[in-house]
Amino acid sequence: MVCYEPSSSCGVNMRLVLLFMVTACLDQYDPRRHWQQFADERQLAHRQIASLNEDGTLPSAEQEEVDLATVVNTKYALYCSSCHGDKGAGDGASAKAYSPPPRDFTDRYWQQQNDDQRIATVIRDGGNAVGLSSAMAPFGAILNQQEVDEMVAKIRRFADREK
Repeated sequence: MVCYEPSSSCGVNMRLVLLFMVTACLDQYDPRRHWQQFADERQLAHRQIASLNEDGTLPSAEQEEVDLATVVNTKYALYCSSCHGDKGAGDGASAKAYSPPPRDFTDRYWQQQNDDQRIATVIRDGGNAVGLSSAMAPFGAILNQQEVDEMVAKIRRFADREK
């Protein structure tokens, strides 16, 4: 039986079938059941991948501990230095592509005008969070709170260095 009239019982049945299919698909792709898995994977992603010992064995738990400063330095090199530069002067390889240019962390006046909380907010939530450029991406999904705090400390240390 082919139904062409929407008011017929066939049209109602088709709507029910469509509603059932959409509901089944939404339940199937509901991300909430994966949130704990994502949280666990995020915690694992913050750890450095262990390499084998010289004798080919896996390192013990004590050997796997990585210094927080080392992790932050690595993540700065990966995510920040291309814009802000290795020494924080805002002269990274891609800095010329941005308008306004990336922040110069060696600027002592800027350092005095901004508190740690504001810098942490920009790192975690991006430039838009405080009315700055949207080119400054949020890194809250990549850095945990300890790493954000250490990144703020690293940014503060850039002003102590000579240009």
